[in-house]
Amino acid sequence: MRNNLADLTWRERGSITKKTRSERSILDAARYLFETLGYDRTTVESIAARAGVGPATIYQTYNSKAVLATAVFAEKLGDLKTPATKDVEFLPVKDCIRRHFKRVAVVYKRYRPLAQAVFEALSRTSGPAVNPKDPRLIFPLPEALAFILQTAQERGEIGPDVDIDDVAGSLTSFLMIRIQSRNESATASSDFITKAAMSGLLSTPKA
Repeated sequence: MRNNLADLTWRERGSITKKTRSERSILDAARYLFETLGYDRTTVESIAARAGVGPATIYQTYNSKAVLATAVFAEKLGDLKTPATKDVEFLPVKDCIRRHFKRVAVVYKRYRPLAQAVFEALSRTSGPAVNPKDPRLIFPLPEALAFILQTAQERGEIGPDVDIDDVAGSLTSFLMIRIQSRNESATASSDFITKAAMSGLLSTPKA
C-alpha cells in the first residue's frame, strides 16, 4: 500500500494537487464573499463562480453554506488546543480561561464580518448534531475550553457537578454574543466572560 506522495503515480499526484488547489480556491472565495456581502447575500453558486469550480464540488466537500462558513473561520482560529494544553500545566483555571478567551476574541475582532457570518450560520442550525458535517461539530471553539475545564475539574478547581461540555458551549456562545454586541477590546471581552464564569457556573467548590 502506498502511504506517501512519493509512492503515487504522476496522475495520482496531479489529482491530489488539483483537489488541494480547488479547496484553497473555495475557502479564499468564501472568505472574500462572506466578508464583503455577508452571510445571507452569499450563495454557494457565487462562491463556486469566484473559485472557478462547480457548485457540486462545494457540496461534495462542505455539504452546505453553513459548514463552509464555519470551515473558513476555523482556519483563521487555528490550533487552540496546543496553547490550552501548555497553559494548564502552569496556570490556575481562571488564567487559562482568560487566555483562551482572549485568543479567540482577537481573531473574532480581526475578522468580524466573517465571525458574524459564522454566528448567523450556527444560530440557524438546530436539532441534534448527528451529521458529521454539522457546523456545530466542525466549529473548534468549545473543545479547547472543555479541555481546560476538564483538567480544572480533575484538579478540584471547579466542582465535580459541572457539566463540562454544556458549560464550554454556553460560555463560547456567551463570548460570541458579547463580541458581536459590544465595541470593546479583546482583553475587555475576555475579562468580562472569565469573571462571569468564575463567579457563577465555575465557582470554586468550598472545602
